[in-house]
Amino acid sequence: MRLPLSTRTVAVVVKGERRVQRETRTRDRKAAVVSMAKKLAVLFAAVLLPRVALAGQGLVATMTGTQEVPATSSTATGQCWATVDPATDLVTFSGRFSGLSAPVTGVAVHATSGPGNVAPAVLAQAALTSAVSGTFSGAGTLRPAVVAGVLAGKAYCELDSTAFPQGEIRGQLALPSATPALSPACVFALLSALGTAGLVALRTRGRFHCLETR
Repeated sequence: MRLPLSTRTVAVVVKGERRVQRETRTRDRKAAVVSMAKKLAVLFAAVLLPRVALAGQGLVATMTGTQEVPATSSTATGQCWATVDPATDLVTFSGRFSGLSAPVTGVAVHATSGPGNVAPAVLAQAALTSAVSGTFSGAGTLRPAVVAGVLAGKAYCELDSTAFPQGEIRGQLALPSATPALSPACVFALLSALGTAGLVALRTRGRFHCLETR
């Protein structure tokens, strides 16, 4: 049966409105997915990525002459970064230095000893810039007991030079004092921002922390 023109027109309009509504819902869903992806990217960069970096047990040290035993008059400085893999006991280290009194002759990680004491070298550099300023790196597998000492802050990085063959600068390796973490309030805020995308729960040693220094 042929519908009157006015009825056919209304049907076309209703059909068009429904199509527009479907397209709008599809567009909104796509926009929500894109927005969620951006939020997750921000979350990963701000919170998860730093914690992933620390998952390998990263340690840092600032080397100076005053930390030597006995202390030296050197005004040189240096930084050392070390990473420990607890599963394989592999320790890798690298760093940089500047302002030495004379060309560098060697860099090594010593363990196990705290500040003010000396310990034998357990890792030597594999690559070294032979100058008064430069970079170094090395790696090796250590005994579990030594690895435990390294993680406990009982290791130091030392740099020798022709002017100070027994060590011009050194620095104690230690875990960073401030790491990003999450508290229940932070988790709730993140979940509110993420909507129903999923549950994000970060735990450190069986408890939650907040995004602050500790």
